[in-house]
Amino acid sequence: VRGVLWGNLLSNTLQLGLALAVARRGSVPRFSRTLARPLLSFGLYLVPVMLAGWVMDMSDRYFLRLFAGLDAVAVYGVGYKFGMILQIAVVWPFQLAWPAFAFGISNQPGHESTFARTLTYLTAVLLLAVVGLALIAPIGLPMLVGAAYRQAAAVIPIVALAYACNGIQYAVAPGVHIGGYTRWLTLVSIGSALLNVALNLVLIPRFGMLGAAWSTVIAFAALA
Repeated sequence: VRGVLWGNLLSNTLQLGLALAVARRGSVPRFSRTLARPLLSFGLYLVPVMLAGWVMDMSDRYFLRLFAGLDAVAVYGVGYKFGMILQIAVVWPFQLAWPAFAFGISNQPGHESTFARTLTYLTAVLLLAVVGLALIAPIGLPMLVGAAYRQAAAVIPIVALAYACNGIQYAVAPGVHIGGYTRWLTLVSIGSALLNVALNLVLIPRFGMLGAAWSTVIAFAALA
């Protein structure tokens, strides 16, 4: 575990150094009081958003361990990782590219229709990806991880659906930022995280891994 943590720390440190090197090209770093206040008021509201996202990502394992045991957590964890293929392959690249583009066109006439078409096309791609994972999982999963984790295939499309909802949230979030309503995003994120915890307490004792997966779907759908 310590190796994993050091790997994350070193890779993120390297990423920060490269980002600073790129950002300094053609500019002189200096402190600006004029920019500091709005940037802090914008950014500080996003810290609870990130913590709430962590709760929605991870709390189900904690409750699954309490109510179903570590074996269930192991099987669920395998299914969750495969469900997150959608997040890695579609949502993260979109999330990295879309905000900069959305902010860049926000002052141009007709940008609303561009936002709408983007949401429509992204939703279609995400739903196709969910269906694809649902079809491939029962066949491909046992070949990759062995028959002992065959049950994990049941949660893969549900987890993928959760992260499809997360992708939709990323698509509409720039509108919240552009409109100056970042503080509302904080409240909505905390509310969705609390909903996720409550659903875990209700659904996991009754439905086990499927309850954990559906609680994640509902929380991300509420956030979107």
